[in-house]
Amino acid sequence: MEGSSSLTLPSGESIRITVGHPDWLSTIVLYGTAEGWEQLKRKAFADDEHRQRAAGLGDTVRTIHARRLGDLSTAASALGN
Repeated sequence: MEGSSSLTLPSGESIRITVGHPDWLSTIVLYGTAEGWEQLKRKAFADDEHRQRAAGLGDTVRTIHARRLGDLSTAASALGN
């Protein structure tokens, strides 16, 4: 599906997140994966840029969480729950 990404939880469950905003996952991937750390080493961001990106992580996670909750609510409503 175009405009969606998938996350794998520690439990092994994979969940699809309809994004439509690639920037929502880019910082999480950058700081949260081995490949992202390799990119960070190559980019050599200034400390201020690291702080700015880190400061936005909470908002990004809340946005994704709210989207996921909305998706679950929509699915439950469709099933009559």
